[in-house]
Amino acid sequence: MEKKKKSFQLPNWIRFTVSTLERLNTRWAFVLARHFFFRPIRFPRPSYEENVFNSSEKSKVIDIQGRAIQLFSWGRGPTVILSHGWSGRGTQMGKIAIALANSGFRAVAYDAPAHGLSAGSKSNLQEIVETIELLSKEFPDVHAYVGHSLGGLASLHAATRIPQVKRVVMIGSPNRITEIIENFCRMIRASYKVGDLLNETIEKQFGLPSDHYSSAHVLESLPNLLGLIVHDEEDYDVTIENAREIERAWRGRAQLVETKGLGHRRILSDEKVIHRVVNFVKAQNTNNL
Repeated sequence: MEKKKKSFQLPNWIRFTVSTLERLNTRWAFVLARHFFFRPIRFPRPSYEENVFNSSEKSKVIDIQGRAIQLFSWGRGPTVILSHGWSGRGTQMGKIAIALANSGFRAVAYDAPAHGLSAGSKSNLQEIVETIELLSKEFPDVHAYVGHSLGGLASLHAATRIPQVKRVVMIGSPNRITEIIENFCRMIRASYKVGDLLNETIEKQFGLPSDHYSSAHVLESLPNLLGLIVHDEEDYDVTIENAREIERAWRGRAQLVETKGLGHRRILSDEKVIHRVVNFVKAQNTNNL
């Protein structure tokens, strides 16, 4: 059987070092894993994103920690905030953003803290949620959120703070923090013991059980929010079961669209997916999914 490949790979030296350390001492491996868990990798912007980068209006805002956050915007109209995933960039959302701009919206993407052109070296889910909240105050006519991967889960959390947002799109998004930790440990070749220690660290740092951050828990406080969930069957970074769990938690107020062959990132540039996202965002009927 052909081995499944991930679309995202950490540098080999990280995986080698963590797995070697764990053979010697689980605690040592955990300390190194914790270091990398909160530090995204800044991958260079590929050439195919240059057009969307060059066509955007660029500005910066300062977040609550005093860091400069890079913004990109396209178009005029009600605002849609687009959030990329971990170790990503705002311009990854560019094709969706331009399609939204062409449909009468102001599409605003950003580089999350410690990502892309934004300042910082560390970040976490809570800080990304706070960034979305900050942008929602900068653009008070915000209409909807569109998020990819961790940006989708962050968008769902942000919707609890910004009541005028009635629609959220989650593309290739995880359902639970524990799923994120498990995926991370697989990528760095660490055992479940390291994962358990990471989970304990997160719960202590933020003072809440990790289940508090799951989509099911968040959606309990969003009874009127409509959702579109888009996920690929061959997404090996975030498995399709995450999307199905999110759909069940949304209790009939979200539609799940499953694709095949697009993986975790190519899904952002697929024309059919983009068309589906734009139609959902611009739908006038609040019952129209």
